[in-house]
Amino acid sequence: MLYWLHLSRRDFVRQNPANDGSALGTFALRAPVRPNLIGISIATLIGIEGTTVLVRGFDCLDGTPPLDLKPDRTLFTPIAPATTGRL
Repeated sequence: MLYWLHLSRRDFVRQNPANDGSALGTFALRAPVRPNLIGISIATLIGIEGTTVLVRGFDCLDGTPPLDLKPDRTLFTPIAPATTGRL
């Protein structure tokens, strides 16, 4: 499940890594704190009630808006390629 981190800080565009008063752009640094407000979590679908999706294991705050739901691809078995009858 992809979700929008609507309560996260958005002021990490410039950072001061050495505490020397000089600020650099976040993407010019190897800083672990970046202004990416999209989160991902693996959750178990419990059910759907109207427009409400019920999940268990969603690692976020109540009321966090989901962006997208994806199935667990490891549960699918690949289909064998079609054969043409030629060698």
